[in-house]
Amino acid sequence: MFSIKVGLTVFLSTLIPTSFFMRMIFGGKYGMYGTFFKDFPPAVFLSVNFIITFLIPFMIILVFIKKTDLMTRLPKPIPGRALFLLCSFVILLSHVLTTFTSIINGGSTTFALVNLMFMAAAQIALFLAVIKLLMAVKPHEKFVYLG
Repeated sequence: MFSIKVGLTVFLSTLIPTSFFMRMIFGGKYGMYGTFFKDFPPAVFLSVNFIITFLIPFMIILVFIKKTDLMTRLPKPIPGRALFLLCSFVILLSHVLTTFTSIINGGSTTFALVNLMFMAAAQIALFLAVIKLLMAVKPHEKFVYLG
């Protein structure tokens, strides 16, 4: 259940543009060297961005799972669970490592280039895991199939 929540949160975080929320909260120039974050180290901006990137989708996913009663409608074992965990781990680890390498002067450029390959592969695999999960969901008991 934890892997599904985290996996769906990471998937949804790739679909929701966090820059919109950052502009709403911090106004105007919200970037790393904008009016609010210019006095702080880059890791502070990346940490706040990380929290906003994943907190809003996590709340949406919790409401989605509660309203649709998703966990009771999934077969046992949950399809794509290992893929959810692996892809979520790779994507979250890449965000954490990006934050840590931003502290090192000149150290994050090489990592950012290598990171793109892993992120793209993990996002595609996570998309496939979401499709596999949603295709396995049983219809709700209120639903009447007329076929």
